Amino acid sequence: MVTVWREYVESETIAIYRSVSQHFFAKPTTEQYIGDGTKALYRAIRHELCVPFHQGLAEHPGGEDSIINGEHKRGKKTVGGWISVIYQALLEGRLHAALYEYAEESGAEEAEITEGSTGEIVTSNSHSNDHSNGYKNGHTNWFAFGS
Repeated sequence: MVTVWREYVESETIAIYRSVSQHFFAKPTTEQYIGDGTKALYRAIRHELCVPFHQGLAEHPGGEDSIINGEHKRGKKTVGGWISVIYQALLEGRLHAALYEYAEESGAEEAEITEGSTGEIVTSNSHSNDHSNGYKNGHTNWFAFGS
């Protein structure tokens, strides 16, 4: 009796996992769960750079030709191959616009955008309360991009 129940639960779990996975792969819901700044980068990576959600072995370039989401529309790469696409875009400054647009849309009036001595773009916020981020720990809110 326990064996029958275990087999039933196992098969149902696998069926649910496959169904949920197929729906998510076809139409990811990631954007509704992430913050606005992250969403700006996520959209740039997924839509402008066309980096897809990696789906495991079906994506591996060395294996048999396989159908991804019922289509053959994109090149197959390893995870490292897709990371290289993102890294190259960062080096070339192609992701900066997404962050700048987000900063403008979010009303980041106090944000400073300057070019550093090595050509990198450095952005930081300047608060008038002697604390870079409004907290007494003195930590700053900043990010830098290499060019």
